[in-house]
Amino acid sequence: MKIHLKPKDTWSLYPTDILFQTVFWSEVKMRLGWKTFAFDFAFHDARGDILVLLKDFNYNITGAYIQQGPEYAPHPEEYGLFLENLSEAMIRHLNKPVTFIRYDLPWDSQYTSRTGTISENYGGQVRPEPRLQELRMNFGTNSWNLRKAIIDMTVADAVIVDLGCTEEEILSNMKPKTRYNIRLARRKELKLCLLPQTCCRPSMIFIDRPLSAIIFIHAAMATSRPYSLRLLQRRIRQSYISFLQNTDAMY
Repeated sequence: MKIHLKPKDTWSLYPTDILFQTVFWSEVKMRLGWKTFAFDFAFHDARGDILVLLKDFNYNITGAYIQQGPEYAPHPEEYGLFLENLSEAMIRHLNKPVTFIRYDLPWDSQYTSRTGTISENYGGQVRPEPRLQELRMNFGTNSWNLRKAIIDMTVADAVIVDLGCTEEEILSNMKPKTRYNIRLARRKELKLCLLPQTCCRPSMIFIDRPLSAIIFIHAAMATSRPYSLRLLQRRIRQSYISFLQNTDAMY
C-alpha cells in the first residue's frame, strides 16, 4: 500500500463538516500552543487532505494528533494497514522526531453489521475489549504498533435519530434504561448545567475555560464585528465568575 503525502498551508484545507479538520480549528489550536500541519494525500483513486496537530510534552515527548481525520476511509479490514502507511509517510514531513501519533477516527466501526447497526455481542458492549480491538486493527500491518488509546477524546460511537418520527417512536427505539432516565428527568424537571463537582468525576472529560474562550473569541474575530467580540468576552467573564463561586453555570 502506497500513500502519497504533499505538505500544504493549513489555510488551503478543503471545506468539510468535520470541525476538527477545518482551517478554523487549526487557528484555535495554534492559539493554544499547538503546531499545525496540513497535507494532501493520494491513495489509489482517492484524494483528500488532513490536519495534523503537533505538541511537545514532558520528558522530551512529542505527540501528533489527528482529530476526526482523515475523512476518507478505506475498507474496514484495511484500517490498520492504511494508518500504518499514512503514519510512516507523515513522519518524514514533520519537523522533529515524533513519539506517537494519535488518531480519533471518523470512520465506521469495524464492528458495525452489514445492516449498518452496531450490535451488542461482547458482554453487553458494542465492541470487544481493547486487547482484541488491537489484534484486529493490526491484522495485515508490518510492525503491529497500533494501540488502543486508554481514553476516547471524541465521541467513539454515533447514533442517528430520525427527528421525523414522533416522540413515542423515538423513545420506543431506545433501550429501556434510556427511556426510563429521560422520563425520570422530565418528571423531576431537570435542567442541563455545568457544575465543577460534576467535572471531577473519573468518567468525565472537562473542556477547560481557556479553550472555550478562544473558540468563541476567534469566531467573533472572524466575523469582524467588535460588538460581538465584546459581548462574548463579557459572557465568558461572567461564566468564569459563576464557575469560581461554585454556582450553576447554565448553557
